[in-house]
Order: sequence, then C-alpha cells, then structure tokens
Amino acid sequence: MRAILLLMLVIPSGLYALDYEALTVTDAGRPLTAGSIRILSIHRLHATTMNEQDMVELSGLAWSEDEQTLYAINDRGSLFHFGLSFSGDKISEIDLKRAYALKEQNGTALIRPYNDSEGLHILQADNGRAGDEKLLVSFEGRPRLQWHKPNGDFLHYEPLPEHLLKHTSYSHGNEALESVTIHKELGVLTAPELPLVTEEQEKVTFYGSNGRRYEIPRDRQQGLSVCAIESMDDGSLMILLRRHRWLTPFWETELQRITPGMDSALNTTRLANLKSDGKIPVDNYEGLAHHKANRFFMVSDNNNMFFQKTLLIYFEITDS
Repeated sequence: MRAILLLMLVIPSGLYALDYEALTVTDAGRPLTAGSIRILSIHRLHATTMNEQDMVELSGLAWSEDEQTLYAINDRGSLFHFGLSFSGDKISEIDLKRAYALKEQNGTALIRPYNDSEGLHILQADNGRAGDEKLLVSFEGRPRLQWHKPNGDFLHYEPLPEHLLKHTSYSHGNEALESVTIHKELGVLTAPELPLVTEEQEKVTFYGSNGRRYEIPRDRQQGLSVCAIESMDDGSLMILLRRHRWLTPFWETELQRITPGMDSALNTTRLANLKSDGKIPVDNYEGLAHHKANRFFMVSDNNNMFFQKTLLIYFEITDS
C-alpha cells in the first residue's frame, strides 16, 4: 500500500502510461515489404483510459507538424493526442498526451448514435503557428461532417449534399461516411464505406461538399470497402480499402494511389495488397495519415474485441 501511495504522488493526476510493444519488421533479416511499401515500424497499442475516454476502436488519424502530434479518433467520439519519438527510420516511443470527447454545439459530449466518428483530416497543421489547427471529422451512425478544435470543442458543420445526410441512402447504417479529406483543387471529399443503395456497385464514388462527384472502378467480386482517404501535396490521393470475413477470420487491406485527370476522371494505381495470412500483420486497418515525404501512419480498429489488435504501422512508399 505504501509503494502504491508513493507512486500516486510521483505520477501527476490525469497522466496514464501507454502500454505498447514493438513487433518484428524483418523476415530473415530483410525488411517487411509488400508491393510498393516498406514497413519501418509496427507497434501494438494496448487499451487504456484517459479523461474517461477509452482508447479502443481507433478509426481516423491526422498528423500535426506544428504540434508534433498524431491525432486519432475512435468510433465512440473520442479524440486522442499521441506524442511520437523517432530513432532513425522507426517510431521508438509512443506517449498518450491528452484525450477529449468530441463535443456538441452546447458543449456536451457526443452520444450514440451521433458519436460514431470515423474519418479525420487536419487543417493548418504545418504553417509554423501552433494552436490554430482545425479538425474535420466524418461520422457514420448519423452521417455528416463536423469541424472541431483539438480539444474536441465543436466549431461548425461542413455542408453536404442532402442525400448524404440521410442514413437511408446507405447500404447499411454502419457503412456511411467512413473517410474525409481536403484536396487542394477538389476541395472537401468524403466517401461512404460501400456504394450508396442508388449507385452502381462497380464504382467507388467520392463526394465533394460542393456537390461534385468523382468515381473510380470497384471490383464487386473483391468486395473492398473504403476506409480512409489522404490528400498529398502533389495533388494525388491515397486511399485505404478493406475486406474481412468473420466466420473464418480474415482481413485484407489495399492501398491505392489516385491521380486526378481531366473531366473529373480519377486514375488509380495499386501500391500494396496486404492479407492476414501474409508476413505483415494485418487487422482491421481504418486510419491513414501522411507524415512527411513518402511516409505514412496506419492504424487498425480493434472493435474492442479481445481477439483483435490495435496496430500502429509506420511505412514508406518506395516507388515515389
């Protein structure tokens, strides 16, 4: 009891140790690679609670260069701030710095079914001024886009075409606005996990808040669903797609690069296809964020299930 009391005095109230472990990123001494990506580090994050926010079911990521912080949201309307340390090309230390609930306009925490936050994009994160960032969040249970401060406070709604605000437009209540980004030319883009009930199932459609839409082919047989979109400085887009089976547990993740062409055309290139029966650990990857140059973070949603993992992968694209 005495040792516990002393420890409580040493550790400031509100700070929590994040339990994580580094996983192997080599195979017979060679870096783990798939297609055009090379794995730099993989960490398994273990569940914890900070400020009454449970760090489980992470679904969206965004990196702030100004704050040197990796932001993450989960399916419960929680926002987390992670501090990362790097050693060479790898993440060496991970610190959970802060946790907040995403708020309503009246300042109260979002509750079901309005707190199912999925996609995340950050604005003003690399302008040399700390403290002026804005976070754009996409929601699934009640589909919409909202702007928030880094402390979770509500700012305003992002306008969307009316049909995207109706849950009856989607193939399932849990397959709505899974992702969001802001492209320097195309503006705000969001996408449902699966095509809308009135749309062709052989196409993935990205919807702009300005009413415009953009399409890429979708292999209906392969059945991949959209989980994240990330805009790049060169005008291209990164897209994270996923497929899973529950009866015989199996996960598949695919990364594609999208290049806008003429007349709203989008050209796609597959960068990597990861499967849970391969050498790279694969779980329910849902979050993607650009770090710098050709390097990215990717995180898995563990669905708060004991047999799934929260994996944070740091990787680079090798063909750029």
